[in-house]
Amino acid sequence: MLKWPDSGNPVLLRTDFADDAAWAALCKAAQAPSDEDFQANIDCVSNRSFDTP
Repeated sequence: MLKWPDSGNPVLLRTDFADDAAWAALCKAAQAPSDEDFQANIDCVSNRSFDTP
């Protein structure tokens, strides 16, 4: 059985595995502090097991 991260944070789930660099950039941008110093606590999940046919 697949499990989500246990942190309680929102999850950013990868659904396209074509571009590893784009995924890394997206996770970095989503977790970066904003101009107003807000920083989201997001768990980036990259697991092909969640990809169902």
